[in-house]
Amino acid sequence: MKLIAILFTLFFCIQASFAQGQGYQTINSYGGQKVAQNAIRLDSIVWREGSTIKNRQRFSYDSLHRVVKSVVEKNYNGNWSQDYAYSYVYDESGKLVRDTLYDGKFIGASSSYHYNGDTLVRKEKYNWSNWGSDDGDWNLDYKIYYNYDEEGRLAVELDSALNQSNNEWEPRNESHFVYADGSSAVMMKRDYRWNAQGEKYEFIYGELSYDENDRISRYQLFRLNIDGTVFENYVAYDFDMESFNTNSIFSTFDGGIPFNMANGKILGWEGYVGSEENNAWESSGYATCYYSEIDGLLSTTEELDSKLSLYPNPTKDKLTIEVENGFSQSDFQLCDSQGKVVMAGSLSENETISVEHLEKGFYFVRVANSQGGVSVQKFFKH
Repeated sequence: MKLIAILFTLFFCIQASFAQGQGYQTINSYGGQKVAQNAIRLDSIVWREGSTIKNRQRFSYDSLHRVVKSVVEKNYNGNWSQDYAYSYVYDESGKLVRDTLYDGKFIGASSSYHYNGDTLVRKEKYNWSNWGSDDGDWNLDYKIYYNYDEEGRLAVELDSALNQSNNEWEPRNESHFVYADGSSAVMMKRDYRWNAQGEKYEFIYGELSYDENDRISRYQLFRLNIDGTVFENYVAYDFDMESFNTNSIFSTFDGGIPFNMANGKILGWEGYVGSEENNAWESSGYATCYYSEIDGLLSTTEELDSKLSLYPNPTKDKLTIEVENGFSQSDFQLCDSQGKVVMAGSLSENETISVEHLEKGFYFVRVANSQGGVSVQKFFKH
């Protein structure tokens, strides 16, 4: 079960920007991104051990194609039972601000996300004091800090835990990311811990390999033993990739491993666990990814219609979004001329938003209701 949790977390670390050829830069945790026509999104991941389906993870999206829920289920003799689930909440600009873990029917943990502009700089993890009950309190137990290099790439991820005995924050884990020269492709991830004496030591490092099309092909973990030896065949993942010409929607909910997805999508991956006795690999199972086609969030050829009005247009600071009946209680996205989502939120009927911070130029507002209706209008920001 530990391996499938690792694999699902691993896959969640794929960012939407990879599918757009941007590589891995700062973590922005936007749930929605520019999506071309005939785009695809991830619906589920199924984990098999041999011919037996053991686990699956299913994803739910809102009308802006942001992940709002993921559910992990176990297969008990042909009957599916929920193991745990996550829900996700976004702010008005479309950034992920909170996730919540449900253990069965009860809340178990939650994380809040904190930004400097659009860049994720800190994640705080809270645990529910009384698991299995609605009566309890949130306790802040962990903080994760994200530091970036001069090129805006994630360089160090520091995980600190609250020492309950002295009420002080102490470092727990630290990850360092190593990149190819002049590239956003990660070549190595080095993980450190602290011992009881407060000394930092490296305990695991991972190497990433890419194919001739710069798509991730293998991720192998090496464990450093106390005696200084290296267990080379610790854990590995071989990825099955496929080239495609559309964009995919993914969200990042953690620092994780930044895979280069610019030239392919993951069809699946096989996990391996090594044996210390004979240094041989043994397959631990295979994950298969299932996708579905969706309508594009915004295309430069998408037809403008009259169900949506924007004023004043042009505008300098404020913009009022007015919708007709049938589009109240809708979600909206504000995109620049390149299709990048720069703001997102919900509408009751009419909504006035501030656009003073936007650069001069043309922008699009796209409104989508729960029945699948879509309306798009363009405005100019002075």
